[in-house]
Amino acid sequence: MNESNDWQDLSRQLRTFIIWILSGWMEGGFLIVSAITQSVVDLLIKIFHLSGFNSWLLDVFQILFAIFTLLSLMRYLISLVIDMYGDVHVRWLRVQRRIRQESKRRKRR
Repeated sequence: MNESNDWQDLSRQLRTFIIWILSGWMEGGFLIVSAITQSVVDLLIKIFHLSGFNSWLLDVFQILFAIFTLLSLMRYLISLVIDMYGDVHVRWLRVQRRIRQESKRRKRR
């Protein structure tokens, strides 16, 4: 029965790891789209020789887009670190419990 729980735990951890990998790829794709958008907006400013309010408006758009892109990435990284800490903490508690159980078993002998 303990072996079954180990397999279930491994399966759960594998699913979590796959979700992290896919989320990282999605965030990377989002950053690529962000970089492309920034470049296109910059190119539009240069091609159409925008000045005054139009140029200022697109500059503000670029700044806000960059800020929100970075905020999204930071939110993802913070949640990833929190999840990883939780997993490490749970593993540490399980290891401590196994050590206590093993030491109790050895004392009985």
